[in-house]
Amino acid sequence: MDDTLVSGVVQQVHAEVKRVIEQVVAMAIDGASLEELEEGVRDGFRPLQARVLEASVRAVGSGNEGPRRPCPACKGTQKHQGNRPLSLVTLVGEIRVRRAYYQCLNCGETSAPLDERLRLSGRRISMALQGSLGQLCAALPFREGVKMLRRLTGLVVCAKTAQEVAVDIGTALEARDEAEAEAVLEGKMSYLPRGVPERLYVTADGAMAHIEGRWQEVKVGAVYQTKRRKGQEGSKSRAEGLSYVAALDNAETFGRRWYAEGQRGGVMQAEEVVAIGDGAAWIWSQVEEHFPGAVEIVDWWHAQERVWEVARCLFGEGSRKAQEWAQRNIGHLRHDRVDLVLRAFERARAPTEEGAAQVREAMTYFRNNQERMRYGTFRRLGYHIGSGTAEAACKAIVGMRLKGPGMRWSRPGARAILHLQAVLKSGRWELSWAQLTNAA
Repeated sequence: MDDTLVSGVVQQVHAEVKRVIEQVVAMAIDGASLEELEEGVRDGFRPLQARVLEASVRAVGSGNEGPRRPCPACKGTQKHQGNRPLSLVTLVGEIRVRRAYYQCLNCGETSAPLDERLRLSGRRISMALQGSLGQLCAALPFREGVKMLRRLTGLVVCAKTAQEVAVDIGTALEARDEAEAEAVLEGKMSYLPRGVPERLYVTADGAMAHIEGRWQEVKVGAVYQTKRRKGQEGSKSRAEGLSYVAALDNAETFGRRWYAEGQRGGVMQAEEVVAIGDGAAWIWSQVEEHFPGAVEIVDWWHAQERVWEVARCLFGEGSRKAQEWAQRNIGHLRHDRVDLVLRAFERARAPTEEGAAQVREAMTYFRNNQERMRYGTFRRLGYHIGSGTAEAACKAIVGMRLKGPGMRWSRPGARAILHLQAVLKSGRWELSWAQLTNAA
């Protein structure tokens, strides 16, 4: 260790600490509020953190490996080109270091061994700060994310840089998770869940977002578990261990990732698996592919809404007859009598051809999903009968992040931010980020 370097830094920091303390104490005596004192301490000590970090990096050295070193690209020889400065923005402020710089005599590849030693990414932003930007920009629009960063840390990063960082992180995480999903599906790896779920739910829904000039569907899946609870109010059993997957993919690709998320939740160990969704064919095809044997339930609210649509079509918006007809048939649904609802559809005489088509469509919907609509039985067994978890995920992951005023997305950008959002809301950020940075 360079005792001279440490001693010099200690002396500088000691004098600066004394100055900051004197300044904050003077503020307190002059009547400053606690908030003002907090800000004074934070702002006063921030430069000291950067100074300590800079000294720590300087203690590592410049990374000089002599006049020549093997080229990592072509196995030729790189020649030392002198030391070059690097300004790096970190979580504690900007630091400046000088590092040895090499260039290959054969292929022209350049490198700085100190960058490799410190695991720098090639950007002038530390990995720790990049991780913070990734989290902020997953949850907030890019401009809002850098504003929040500045309010919390005093650091200034432009929105464009934040966007590039977040998209790169999201893209890398998605590629890693996609590879894992393929390995899980092929039986080459598996996840070790925490415990054995009594009842594991898998649910999915879709939401539209404006991507590359047109509206496209984002598929969102959720996995969670509950304790078994029989009784009329089984839907009040609490969802635990929520995790999500969001993808701008076709149903088959989404299904593989949904299954991998199910494995994380313990689908292979669960005593019982329940799948909830609306009537979309893609949802049930993926349930049958990846969760065979699951109890299948069509979302209760979607089924009710179908009944109301037919009632309005037959008797007019807001009419008493429409209300009575709808309430009667919803009552049938509550007691496992989908057959009576279908009979009511068959007897219905819509006043227009458009209305008749709507009735036929509803009839097909109920026939195709009849076994998934045994709501009386489901409630007695304590099952959740609504896909509200997936719908809420659509609003939080897609609606709040991808559908803000004036937002326009490229497909790669949307995919990256969707994946970042899903990882963050699943509580897997720390693990995913550590895996990504350790593999770099």
